[in-house]
Amino acid sequence: GICFQSLINKESMHCYGEI
Repeated sequence: GICFQSLINKESMHCYGEI
């Protein structure tokens, strides 16, 4: 999967797909 920081809220992380 992929994880990345929110461009709007740097304190928030988003992950998609298999971890």
